[in-house]
Formats: sequence, C-alpha cells, structure tokens
Amino acid sequence: RKSHPVTGGALKLADLVRLTFHKNLEGQFWCPVLNKVFTEHTHIVAVRTGGGKDSGAGHAAHVYCYQAVQELNLKAKNMRDLLTDTPFTRADIIQIQDPAAPPRAGVKAGAAAMAGAARDGAGDIRVV
Repeated sequence: RKSHPVTGGALKLADLVRLTFHKNLEGQFWCPVLNKVFTEHTHIVAVRTGGGKDSGAGHAAHVYCYQAVQELNLKAKNMRDLLTDTPFTRADIIQIQDPAAPPRAGVKAGAAAMAGAARDGAGDIRVV
C-alpha cells in the first residue's frame, strides 16, 4: 500500500521512526532512566534523535517515561537525549501513550481509512 496512514500521501522511509524500547531483567518494558516499568497508566514518550527528515536517513528514538523527560530535560532546560546526549528540540518529543489525555483520532481516522469509511446513524465513523 505504501501510503502514509494519516495523510494518505506517499510513505517514504524517512517518514518512519525506529523506536528503541528497553527491557529490565524480567523482560518488562521500562524507562531506562527512572527504572519504572511501563503500564497502561504510564505516560510514555520517545525522543527523536539522529538523521533529520530532510537527510533521508530516517529517525531513531529512545522511549522513556514522560516523568524522566519532564524532570531531566524540560524543567532543567537540558535538551539532550538522556542516553545518547544527542541534542533535540521540543518538537522531537513523540507522545506514545498519555493516559491523562482524551483519546485522539488514530490511524483508522486517517486519510487512507477515510476513503473507505462511512458514517453510521449516530454520526460515528466506521470503516467498511
């Protein structure tokens, strides 16, 4: 299909971000900085570093709990990746899971899915 799931345009390799999750000794995903195990109640973010979108090299991102990024990067005004010390901007922070935020339209509500979607009687979108 090679189409961007949100915009419906062409999907390029540079549009993708390689996420690096870390596991503890028990095999659970966790924040490598605060050593907190991720649960359905954890605010999880990734910090995008490396190859810019225009370089064609794609991106890499380490995954952290938001608490680590907030305390050690944003509040401290230290905009460097916590593991690699690579500089980043606030725009490079990718929200993966935020249990406090209301649900947003996901991939199913993207342009590609909207082409084959229909509204039911309640006004909800369903993919057909």
